[in-house]
Amino acid sequence: MLGSAGRNLILVALILLPLSCARLPDKPMAAGEVLAVEPLLSGDSVPPEWGNLISVTLWLGEYHLWFQDEGGNVRLVVYKVITNQLRTQAMLIQRK
Repeated sequence: MLGSAGRNLILVALILLPLSCARLPDKPMAAGEVLAVEPLLSGDSVPPEWGNLISVTLWLGEYHLWFQDEGGNVRLVVYKVITNQLRTQAMLIQRK
């Protein structure tokens, strides 16, 4: 079925596959250690300092709005369709 080139390609892939894996940390990260929560003072607008809208994702009837500022920090703001409002808290993914 497979020619020698196909078998060789599969063999090379199987040899290189373990090299692409990275060890996971032994200790799971504590809550809040990576992601910070920021208050959203208004339920109908996002501060301009949060930067540009870079993506929108939909999850269970909520739109997740992703903003990136000039420093590379990313903020996630959730828009609830049912209430037509933004949630009062945003998640901050800091660039270090």
